[in-house]
Amino acid sequence: MTEKFTSLPLWLLTLAIFTLLFFPYLFSNGMFMDGLLYATVARNLAQAPDFFADIFHLTYSETLLKEFYDQPPMAMWLQAVLFKLLGDSIYVERIYSFLTAITCMLLIILIWRTIYAGDDDGLEASWLPVFYWSIVPLVFWSFSNNMLENTLSVFSLAAVLFIFKGMTGRQYGYIYAGAAPCILAGFLSKGFVSMFPLASLGIYWLVKRDRPLSEALKVFAIFIVCTALIFAAFFAFESSRTYFENHLKAQVLPSLKGELNTVADNRLMVPRRLFKELLPLMAFSLIFLAVRSRAKIETGGAGKTEWFWIILLIAVSASFPIMLSYKQRGYYLVPSLPWYALAIAILAQPTVSALTQRLYANARAYKIVYRLALVFAGVALAYSLSQIGNYRRDADRIGDSQMIAATIAPQKILTVHKALAEDWNLFGYLARNHHVSLETSRLTDYFLAEKGSSEIPEGYALVDIPTTRYLIYRRQTDAQDASSYGQ
Repeated sequence: MTEKFTSLPLWLLTLAIFTLLFFPYLFSNGMFMDGLLYATVARNLAQAPDFFADIFHLTYSETLLKEFYDQPPMAMWLQAVLFKLLGDSIYVERIYSFLTAITCMLLIILIWRTIYAGDDDGLEASWLPVFYWSIVPLVFWSFSNNMLENTLSVFSLAAVLFIFKGMTGRQYGYIYAGAAPCILAGFLSKGFVSMFPLASLGIYWLVKRDRPLSEALKVFAIFIVCTALIFAAFFAFESSRTYFENHLKAQVLPSLKGELNTVADNRLMVPRRLFKELLPLMAFSLIFLAVRSRAKIETGGAGKTEWFWIILLIAVSASFPIMLSYKQRGYYLVPSLPWYALAIAILAQPTVSALTQRLYANARAYKIVYRLALVFAGVALAYSLSQIGNYRRDADRIGDSQMIAATIAPQKILTVHKALAEDWNLFGYLARNHHVSLETSRLTDYFLAEKGSSEIPEGYALVDIPTTRYLIYRRQTDAQDASSYGQ
């Protein structure tokens, strides 16, 4: 028997699975259009003549979103700092996404250790919520595509961790000086959807009831005042007010009115998508339970029922309000997924701890599991490294955009066929990788169309380059009015 129960092999397996699911997609070529946009905005900010003077002057391209107000700026600010440090490479946004994923992992561990403080078996199972979080498909999709929800997840986890630290130890300074700034940072990452940590203090008291209501109300009131003061200090600057006024006009108010990408007839998308994403976690929990039952292993110690309800209610507060919005996307659920992983892990912990202690009942079993974990971790790392530079999506767009940019150089603007006016990934790869902007309403010296397209403007001749998906034409005459295309 091992002298001390240790979860090292299970941590190795968890990290190997994390590597296998995240790395091959994270460091291969190709990205979802939103992630391309945010990376481009961050890179442009990093290359601005005066980074600090231009911090609220975000831009995507010369022809599209030249003044960018579509999203709050925090994720772009942080990513721009990384561009400043590392230079312009497609791996900068991937390194940023990786850092946010690692930070989320560490915060999940710290929250688990706060819940299981003084419980050795529970502390040994700190790998479990990380494992559950890592295997949610939407999690590794979001973190490999540079989504804003990644940054929001960091700040929302940190905010609730500070609240838990303050409430469990009655050290309320954690809440006032820690959680309040994190809520502002979360708001600057994704807007009003970031405010759910405010509810966690009330949820904690409603479930625990471990102090007088008057004390809880006093703490909550001071917390709200501190948060309001931090928000007021930020918005005291005219530049920050101007940016968010424009953000409200460009994105928030149209969304509330149902004018942008509405899905009002599909509000049940949230619970359906959530159930689908959590299926792997529930499946593993049932497997653990079945194995324990078949082996007739008794669980020891009391479960964390109160903490389960606290965590679950926080998860619900982070996810179900999305149903009220006209605009819904599956990835809006990402900040809530660590909380569902934690809740399900709390339910599974007694069973998993009993199973792992039986597994390590002798030194031979421990060594076998440890060696298998090492082999699996090595294979996962080797496979992941082999995928660096490979294409995971849009190989035709990426390859063609490189040839297109080389063909039109040194020019940085070209006209696209009206059928390509919403080919956002093409816009993204040209803007992100080559500083090329696409014009949709005015003719320029070059015209881009998809193969097989008709209605090529008169006076343009095909440029013979070996593209896969697109054709590039060069203007031979100025006979056509350059301002009339697409009108």
